[in-house]
Amino acid sequence: MLRTEVGERGLLRGTTPLVRTRAANRTDSLLNTASRAHALARLTAQLAVVALLLCLAVANLYVRSTWSEPEDGVRWATTPDGVVAQEIAIGSPAARAGIRAGDILAEIDFAPIDSESDVVARLHRASSGDSVTYTLIRTKTKESLRLPLAPIPSGARGL
Repeated sequence: MLRTEVGERGLLRGTTPLVRTRAANRTDSLLNTASRAHALARLTAQLAVVALLLCLAVANLYVRSTWSEPEDGVRWATTPDGVVAQEIAIGSPAARAGIRAGDILAEIDFAPIDSESDVVARLHRASSGDSVTYTLIRTKTKESLRLPLAPIPSGARGL
């Protein structure tokens, strides 16, 4: 409880004495409890957001460490003749299967291929280590080659 000077001195200074009642103390107590509850709710929400972000970070690290995209080792290009092999990576599954630059890709697993995006879509349906059948047009004749897919090299091996 605050003390103020009562009497002439208090009146001259322009202060009025404070009188506290039980109702005022109860209101202050309720406001103090409400502000504490609000602060606790905000802190809990902030901690929940931090925990959620940490869980997402761990999940992202797990997915990145276990995911690999299969590839055949060929840079395909869409031309008026069809989807043509532009470059073949040395030591890739395509090089081991005998695909050469200039080969036209007609089908993958007997599904027609019309563009580079078709090749990517078909490769995404397979997993690393799966074997797919490429039907190639080479010097006006069709050839089918079976090649196992490998994961895309990463790190120093990719250079």
